[in-house]
Amino acid sequence: MDADRKPQTWPDLIPALRPLKKPVYRLAFLNNFTSGMLEANIKNAGLDGRFDYMLRSDRAKTFKRDPRAYQLGNERDETEGR
Repeated sequence: MDADRKPQTWPDLIPALRPLKKPVYRLAFLNNFTSGMLEANIKNAGLDGRFDYMLRSDRAKTFKRDPRAYQLGNERDETEGR
């Protein structure tokens, strides 16, 4: 479990995200982590503040590959945010 809390990111990830961080875009990703794992992962990867939404598949009571998990992107609650 500690490996999930200390991720290694691809070296080109942050430079690739920079041009996308504009008011016309909302950046989000879908993951299978629990809330605690996600917070630690984002912080340790240096990605804090780079995404507008971090969608967790557990909110749909499923995992990625299940269409219900991907539907979260369409149904996310505006108040959920991060």
